[in-house]
Formats: sequence, structure tokens, C-alpha cells
Amino acid sequence: MEIPILSGFQVVIREIHNEQQLMEQGGEWGEQFKNAKRLLAAEADKLENSIDPEWLEVDIAKPIKVSKKVLIPNFRHPHFNFVGKILGPKGATLQAMAKQFKCHIYVLGRGSTKDRAKEQELLQSGDPQYAHYGGPLHVKVETIAPAHVAYQRIAGVLEQLSGTLQPVSSRILFFFQLFCAFYKFLIILTRDETFDKMSNQGGGAGDGGEK
Repeated sequence: MEIPILSGFQVVIREIHNEQQLMEQGGEWGEQFKNAKRLLAAEADKLENSIDPEWLEVDIAKPIKVSKKVLIPNFRHPHFNFVGKILGPKGATLQAMAKQFKCHIYVLGRGSTKDRAKEQELLQSGDPQYAHYGGPLHVKVETIAPAHVAYQRIAGVLEQLSGTLQPVSSRILFFFQLFCAFYKFLIILTRDETFDKMSNQGGGAGDGGEK
């Protein structure tokens, strides 16, 4: 059975495509509306591919695509290497996070690579796949699944990123974790020694009472 709201979506999609054609055929007039063209293309893609849909169906296992962009706070901490921390050694940290939460995760935007000149060159090529170099540094997270599953996955990635995007160097973090582990070891060792002393004292008193 066709869902009533879907027929309205189809009408909107057709109207968007008609407006896109008018702008493409408008020559110099159409070129004035580059932002409108970009927004129309994004909206058409969103409606056609169920990306972050406004309306959800949860009574059936209908997959949707959830896509979110998370700002990397390099503008607050310009000297901290967030990209390196997110990626990890040879990208292992990012790959592990993607595997754990079953998401596609990308580091995009200005400064997402080490070659800024190459980024600018690719951006100026006009190829849509390189348009992200014109935007701020960010992490893009995507997944496809039934609504409740998709949002759980995204939430898991966001929770992990909330810790990763703190400007604490991996070296400091390593020594802090090492200190915590050593401190716990000392507590356990001290507790065991105290227990042994109390046991020995208790045993002597018992023996003395029986004589």
C-alpha cells in the first residue's frame, strides 16, 4: 500500500528537478543562483535516498540513511593534532570505530590532508566530490539501517568522538592511564598486605585461647 505522504514527496522531487533544469538553461541568469542550485541538489538527494528523513516508519524494518557532520574544534585549539588522534596509527583508530558501530566515517574539510595546496587545487576543479575542501574540518558519519538501529549507531560514534575531540595529547593520556593502573595496583597490594597481617594476628589469638 502506498503511503500518502510519499506521493507528496514525488511531487516535490519533480518540481525540484524542473527548477534545476530551468537554472541550467538560464545561462548567466542561472549562474547567479549557485547556492540555490546547491541546496536544491542536496534536497533532491535527501528525498530520493531517504537521508535523514523528517518522517520515520518504525512499525516496519525500513532502512534509512542517517548522515551527520561533526565539527573538529581546531578553531578552538589550532595547535592540537585532532586528525592524527581521530585516525590513529595508520588509520587503525578510525577503522576500529567504524567497524564497532557499523558506520562509514570520514575526516573531511579544509586541513583533512597534509597537502593544503592539493586540497585547493581539487576544490577549484569544480568536481562535487572535492567540494568538502571548501568547508570546515569535520568528521562525517553515515550508516544505513532501520531508524532505531541507525540512530543508535550514530549515537555510539558521537559518544566516542566526544572524548576523542578533547585536546589531550596521546602521550599525556598514556601516562595518565599508566598512573591510574599503577595506583590501582598499589591499592590492591596494600589491601592484601593489611588482610594478611590481620589474619596472622587473628590466628595467634585463637591459638592462645585454646591452650
